[in-house]
Amino acid sequence: MRRTLAVTLAAVSLALFASPAMAVSATHIAIDDFFFSPQTKTVPVASSLPLEWDNGGSFAHTATSDVNGFFDTGQIPAGNTGVDSLAGAGTYKYHCTNHSTMHGTLKVRPTVSAASIGVGDPVTITFGIALQKGFTFDLERRRNGGDWITMRSQTDFSSATFTPSRTGTYDFRARTHNPLGKVSGYSPMRTVTVS
Repeated sequence: MRRTLAVTLAAVSLALFASPAMAVSATHIAIDDFFFSPQTKTVPVASSLPLEWDNGGSFAHTATSDVNGFFDTGQIPAGNTGVDSLAGAGTYKYHCTNHSTMHGTLKVRPTVSAASIGVGDPVTITFGIALQKGFTFDLERRRNGGDWITMRSQTDFSSATFTPSRTGTYDFRARTHNPLGKVSGYSPMRTVTVS
């Protein structure tokens, strides 16, 4: 009994100490006077929460979405970090409200469960980070560079499964709607090859 209790306590302790390493790491963007670095950053949807802007400059800056309601760090004093998050895939242009020359772009692409599958095999496309009240998503696909077809429109689910019936190259893209009725740009594409 004592040995079982000791092993159980050791396992719980190990899990508690290991948890931070397993957490999703933040997406970092540096701020200098007077630019964001990198100016354009592309990340998979699972890695885009949280977002951290590290102000290494001498002045206070902000990272504020050009489209109202997606993110706004507020004032980030020199030497500090501003934190915010996104709900899902899309392209997000942003700026510093203090300095009109400072602009950046975040491109958050969907993830797929497999990049290469066979006909009849399902693939899961994840385009949302978590279900957040008031956020919805659009998901589109195209085959072999053809026209975009809507798979989901303003869904509150964060992923969808697609089972192809034909071979080819399938591209997927998504965008996010916020509670204010505003929409992001479409995300970079994620491609799945079906043989």
